[in-house]
Amino acid sequence: MWINRISAAGVLLLGALLAGCNGDTTSTENLPQGSELTSKAATAMKSVDAVSLDIATEGKPKGLPLTSAAFQLTNKGEATGKAVISIMGPAAEYNFTLVGDSLYLKGVTGGYTKLPSSMVTSFFDPSAILNPDKGVAHLLATAKNPQTEASETINGRKAYRVKVEPDATAVKSLVPVSGEVKTAQVWIDAENSQVLQVKLPVPADSGEASATVKLSDFGKPVTIQPPQ
Repeated sequence: MWINRISAAGVLLLGALLAGCNGDTTSTENLPQGSELTSKAATAMKSVDAVSLDIATEGKPKGLPLTSAAFQLTNKGEATGKAVISIMGPAAEYNFTLVGDSLYLKGVTGGYTKLPSSMVTSFFDPSAILNPDKGVAHLLATAKNPQTEASETINGRKAYRVKVEPDATAVKSLVPVSGEVKTAQVWIDAENSQVLQVKLPVPADSGEASATVKLSDFGKPVTIQPPQ
């Protein structure tokens, strides 16, 4: 019997160790109201003047030629980074800088080509993300039925995961997919109400698809200029 007790204790200890090694932890105790969290987050995101973003899609989102992107962004709509997109052909990685009405685009070979910004903003507009009237703040302000699902750790920061029913217009300003997005999950920083992550299950050409946006480096100074 004592052997069985030792074995059971060992299993419990192993489980605790494995849980402690997990980078993201989850709790469902003492959760604040979803409406309170989204309201505070909408206000907090209106004052963000710069941020770094990582965007990734899974599956085959309908009407969205963007596969992934990592870039810095200001509330003036200036952006610089990399993206994997399909422009009149197979998906390929591009370096890009968006300043004013101009898009500077560079593929795997050659230098930068100056193009109208509408080449990218017609299907994905980075300037909308921090725009209080079209971006993340607007998505939260117009979302319905917010429900707090859990408390989790995201990149070392405590966050609340909130499920919402997003407004269709607000979604298309951020991720212009074809079809209806019925739900979304938003991770809101427990301390300052900034949005750390947004996940959108989106319509797919086949099977299931999603788009995930991760935000970091809030307010980090960045100067974005046309490449030389």
